[in-house]
Amino acid sequence: MPKNLIDILKYSSIAEGNELHFKIKVFFGIFKLNWVAKIEKVIRGKEFSDIQIKGPFKYWRHRHIFKRLENGKKCLMKDQIEFVLFGGSIINFLLKPIVIKNLKSTFQTRHSKLREAIEKN
Repeated sequence: MPKNLIDILKYSSIAEGNELHFKIKVFFGIFKLNWVAKIEKVIRGKEFSDIQIKGPFKYWRHRHIFKRLENGKKCLMKDQIEFVLFGGSIINFLLKPIVIKNLKSTFQTRHSKLREAIEKN
């Protein structure tokens, strides 16, 4: 999956009720889709979730979990994602493995960019 498939259009802060607006590129960047997510269930310093309000999935919930490691100097970041694609059970059966592979690649890129940004400070 090519990098920079998600452009952030609107973001203010991680607070319950705030919305995030993205533009995502699909099918090798040929198509661009608007995606709106709403932040919910914020536990400062530990976790927060976002749910899709408008976007490419029939259902999307993304839980971001942060856990301090024993030495206190590093943090483990974990993503839990639940999603359902439009198109019914056959489409979900056929395409879900491809979507999961693309999500893993996207999140590996995001995690390494975040790590680089944190290490610079």
